[in-house]
Order: sequence, then structure tokens, then C-alpha cells
Amino acid sequence: MFSAIIKIATMKKYLLTTIVGIIVFSLSQAQIPNGGFENWEQVDNYEKPLNWSTNQDTFYTRMVRDTISVEGMSSMKLIPSEDIHLHGCESRAATFIEFSSVLPSNSNLTFYVKIVPEDPVQSESVHLRVVVISYDSVTSIGSNVWETFTSIDDFTRIDIPLEGEKIEALQIILYGAGISSPVDGPCQNRSFVWIDGMTIDPSTSGDNYLSMVPSIVSIFPNPTSGLMYVNSTIGKCTSYELYSMIGRIISKGKIDNDQLIIHEKGTFVLKLVNEIAGRNTYHSRIIVVD
Repeated sequence: MFSAIIKIATMKKYLLTTIVGIIVFSLSQAQIPNGGFENWEQVDNYEKPLNWSTNQDTFYTRMVRDTISVEGMSSMKLIPSEDIHLHGCESRAATFIEFSSVLPSNSNLTFYVKIVPEDPVQSESVHLRVVVISYDSVTSIGSNVWETFTSIDDFTRIDIPLEGEKIEALQIILYGAGISSPVDGPCQNRSFVWIDGMTIDPSTSGDNYLSMVPSIVSIFPNPTSGLMYVNSTIGKCTSYELYSMIGRIISKGKIDNDQLIIHEKGTFVLKLVNEIAGRNTYHSRIIVVD
């Protein structure tokens, strides 16, 4: 009897260890390669994060490895480079990850960010946009955009919900350190951005949930032939700006009677200005105009 009890206890312990091992293994397969930005590679006369593509070249340094971090030894720091938007004001980095299994439901893209103005005496404006596009084995099935124009003085956790069912791959695009003006001229919102600890979190909770609360503002139809309707459950959307997927501003205008018309064709980021109690909040969506 005693030996049988020992065998049962041993089997339970083995089973529990196996289950824990499977869970840990599954989560490890659903992480972002080099999400801590510890590994960099030399390209010509500059470095770039391994597994990430960037808009750096031999003339313009868009990002550097920095020792300010929340984990490990380094983080990615986006820096302002161009003075005019002839070659694009935004520093950009992108990665595409294919997972070995479908992501758990209600997963988030989680990362830590710090962002400050380049020269707070001249301007306190900053800019960072994070675009996350979900894919199944064939096509894109969802997207979400997180954006800030407000300084974040200390590393703060950001959780962006992943949209779509049966997500098997993700594309992540970062735009920061500046933003192009509506016409040829100086780059705006010049700022320094630190990003670190990017990973996939299967839970829906976070200590500092700074997502845009998608339920406040909705747009339809999407895709659209040009005419779009805007619905805001809190406040009122008063104006919009339309950006290309590389961050260049295409057009801007007012929203009348909760309607707007986009004349350009293609895939864009639509930024909506929503006025709540005399203060503006910003909501971004990826739209397709065909």
C-alpha cells in the first residue's frame, strides 16, 4: 500500500512537471526573437537589431543600441535624424514573426517604452506609433495601432490587444522620433524613444494599460470606397489626419456630421482627433480604400 501511494505521488509529480514543461515550451515558441534588443548586427557603418529591418542607411542614423533598459544590457533607442521630411522624418523598425502554433486567445503585444522631447525648451511634442498586423497561415486577419504624442518620462508597460482569431504570425512596425509636416518643411515632434522587453503576453491584464480603448471610437465601412462614418461613444471626433504606412502625411480635414471622405486609394493609418470635455484624445486605425 505504502509503495503504491509513493508511485501515485511520483506519477502526479511527473505529470505536473510535464504539463508545466509543455506550457513553458508553448509560450517560449510564441515569443518575439530579439524582443529585448540584446543582439545587434553590423551593416556597413551602423548597427541594427538582429531580426529587425530598419530605414537606416550609411548617411542617416535612425536608431542606436542604448544601455538604458528595463531588462538585460540594452534597449533600442529611436533618434531624430532628418531636419526636413525629404527622406522621411520617422525612424522606422519592423519585424515579421511566424509562430510554431496558434497564439492563445486574448493575447497582447507587450513592451516597455520611454519617450522624451529632443529639446523640451523648443517643443514638448513627441511621437511614437506602433502598428501590429495579425496573420493566419495565408492572409492578414486583424490589426491594431497604438500611438502617443505625450511624453513618458519613465519606462512604462504598454499592452496592445492582438486582433484576430487563430493568429499564426505577426508583423510589428515602429514609427518614432519625428513626424513629417503636411508640406515640405521641418520635421515635427522630434523626440528620443527607448523600447525594450517586447514580448507576447497571453493575459489581458497589465499594470499600465495604455491602449487606445478601441470601443470609444469606431469607423465603418472598412474597407471602404471612400465614404466613412465615425462613431464615438464618448466625446466627438472633430478632425482627421491620413498617413501612409511609412508615416508620411497624405491629407487632413474636418469631420462633418460624423462623416469623412478619403479620395486616395490604398492602405493607410487614419488618425482621429476626438474631443472629450474640452481636451483632445487621439485614436488611430488602419483603413483600406479601394
